[in-house]
Amino acid sequence: MGKLIIGIFLLCVAAAVVSLETYMNPEIFKKAVPLQQQPQIIPNANISSIPVTSQTAAPIAVTNVRPEDYFEIEKLVAQNITLQEGNLSKAVFRHAELQDYVDPFYLVTFLIKENDKTIGTVSRIIPTEEMSAGRLLSLVRKKLFSSISPDDSSLITLSESLNTRGEANFYLNDAKNFPNMIFLVTRSGTKVLALQFSREYNDRVAQILPLFFQ
Repeated sequence: MGKLIIGIFLLCVAAAVVSLETYMNPEIFKKAVPLQQQPQIIPNANISSIPVTSQTAAPIAVTNVRPEDYFEIEKLVAQNITLQEGNLSKAVFRHAELQDYVDPFYLVTFLIKENDKTIGTVSRIIPTEEMSAGRLLSLVRKKLFSSISPDDSSLITLSESLNTRGEANFYLNDAKNFPNMIFLVTRSGTKVLALQFSREYNDRVAQILPLFFQ
């Protein structure tokens, strides 16, 4: 019986010591909390610096836009055609502005020159995610259609899909701003192109267009 009383007394003393230690030094028991349960505190955190992710890839960064990376230029040169001043376009033609992380394609654009005379531009439309050329053509048409305001719908129109240029194509007709320009989007094989040129060069562009698809 005496041993039981002594044991109870020692337990009470131990409990008192633990309580006193907790009161005097509360941080010592926080170390027992697993790390993954501790809140993460980032001093001076700036929420604007946190990157935003997206399911759609951003346009590929191209620092040196060379025509030979997008077209077989030898046969074009044989026709006295050169491609110059390559750049990443910010819009489909002048009409549909592209948005990074939103539009699933971007354009690489070159001036088309014949004997140093500019006859128009050609853009290779590049998808930022895997898709067929047919679907890409459809998405470009949808983008252009969405950029036409109701007030301009009688003057800026899109043609139905045709197959007079490449395997499939359509035209944007802008009688309001560019009545003498032809805006053509066309596909063949795996390539989708956007061309703009003066109507006076329509026959010449029709002659050289197959070379852009090779």
